[in-house]
Amino acid sequence: FIDIPTYQSREAAYVPIQPTISNVERPIDIIIGFDELIYVVDEAAEEIISYDEALNELGRFYIKGVTSVTQTRDFNLLAIGKKDTLINGTNYSLSTIYRVNMAGANGYGLSNASITKKITHPFYFKSSFSTTDAQVTFNDIGILGNNNPGLNNRYYVSRSGPSANNAGQGPDDAVVLFDNSDKYISPVAVSTSSGLYDNYFKKPFGLTSLCQPPQI
Repeated sequence: FIDIPTYQSREAAYVPIQPTISNVERPIDIIIGFDELIYVVDEAAEEIISYDEALNELGRFYIKGVTSVTQTRDFNLLAIGKKDTLINGTNYSLSTIYRVNMAGANGYGLSNASITKKITHPFYFKSSFSTTDAQVTFNDIGILGNNNPGLNNRYYVSRSGPSANNAGQGPDDAVVLFDNSDKYISPVAVSTSSGLYDNYFKKPFGLTSLCQPPQI
């Protein structure tokens, strides 16, 4: 238990919670993983940092331009970052989803982790490239749980960008679905009383789901 902090008696009081995370420069995202560890994204250091329940640092993992992290039910991490890509003699920094395998030869954790898959926009659904594709960003990921192994660990990704119809796959502003092998399935269409819309989302960002830990 922590010592009772000194504070003034008033209708609203803010009490610090200990311990604190102080070894980050610009934290931008935080999750509690299905493995019961805490993961923080440090935008300035471009690192994912893991902590135990007492906030002891366990490891760090570098991903270029990382802004978001989530964990699948098989304990892999999915992180959103950037990937430098040379196209027709021009360098682009393209939005990319990184799959990070947490189980290495020397054990489990970020210190033993490795990148096993990269999904770079727009090459998961088309082979061509336009300059507006460089303006598209992945924003967040929501994991889908299912008792069927073939459907377990699929995930939604929120995406935003300028195109109203990118290669016949609908607008850049969308929530898109991937299977558990990181293969693109389709954008999510929304049915309303007015009809079915494939352009329903406008600059979607945060995602969440009702996915439960695999231990439950």
